[in-house]
Amino acid sequence: MRVLNGKRILINGKGGSGKSTIAALFAHSLNKKGKKVALLDGDPSNVNVLSRSCMGLRNGPLPLLEYLNLKYGNYTGITEMLFSEDHFKLKISEIPARYYLHHENIRLFQAGKISRDDIYNVFFSMILQYFNLDDETVILIDNKAGIEYFMHGVNENTDLIIIVVSPEYESIRLAEKIHNMCMEREIEHVYAVLNKVDCRSTENDIKNHLSLIGIDVIGTVEHNSRIKISMLRGSMINDPIAVTAANHLIMQIANRMLTSVFKQ
Repeated sequence: MRVLNGKRILINGKGGSGKSTIAALFAHSLNKKGKKVALLDGDPSNVNVLSRSCMGLRNGPLPLLEYLNLKYGNYTGITEMLFSEDHFKLKISEIPARYYLHHENIRLFQAGKISRDDIYNVFFSMILQYFNLDDETVILIDNKAGIEYFMHGVNENTDLIIIVVSPEYESIRLAEKIHNMCMEREIEHVYAVLNKVDCRSTENDIKNHLSLIGIDVIGTVEHNSRIKISMLRGSMINDPIAVTAANHLIMQIANRMLTSVFKQ
C-alpha cells in the first residue's frame, strides 16, 4: 500500500452517481489500514455531505477559499500570487484547525464556494496545485460533478482519476467524455468504479459498455440500503459490507499503480 503514499486521487462522475459515498468509503478504508488521509471536498453545490457521511458531523469546516481570502487580502490578491514568481504554498501545517475536521487519520477540508463557476474553477485548480502534504498522506478529492475542471488543468495536479459510474445511460456517457479527455492529455491512471449496482446482470451490462469505450473497471459497490439510510439520516457511513468493497477497490488501485511502477 506504500505505492499510494503521497498520491492525489481525483473522484469524478455524474451528479448523483455517489462520488461522495465512494470518497467517504475510500477514506474509511485507508484509515483502517493506518494511512493518513486528506479528504478534500471540491463540490461547492453539495457542501457538508462528506462531513456527515465520513465523520457523522452535521457541519463541515470553514472553507479553504475563505482562509486564502483572509491570508492574501482578497481573491485578486490570490490571483496575483498565482501568477507571481513566488507561488504560495498551501501547507496543511499552516492551516488553522477551524479550516478542517479531524477524525483518527482523516482530515477533511472544503474548498468553498464562489458564485462564478469560471473563477471557482481556477481557484480550485490552484488549491490542488499547491495543496502540500507530507509524502505519507493520501489525498482524496471529491470533485464537482461533470467535466468542467478538466478544462482548468485539475487533471495535471492529480496522480489518478476514479470515475464513479451508476446504472444510468448519462453516467456512462459522461464516463466516456472524461475518459476521452484523459486520453487526449495522456493521463495513464484512469479507472471506473461501479456504484449502486443492484444485480449481476446490470453489473455485466455496464462493464460491457465501458469495455467497448476502453475504460478499466476496478470493481463494484453494490446497491446498499444501509448506505441509503445513512445518507438520509445524515450519519456516518460505516456499513461493513460497503467498507469491505472499498478495501477491495483500494487494493485494486494500489496493484495497478504498483504494476506501472515496475514497468518503468
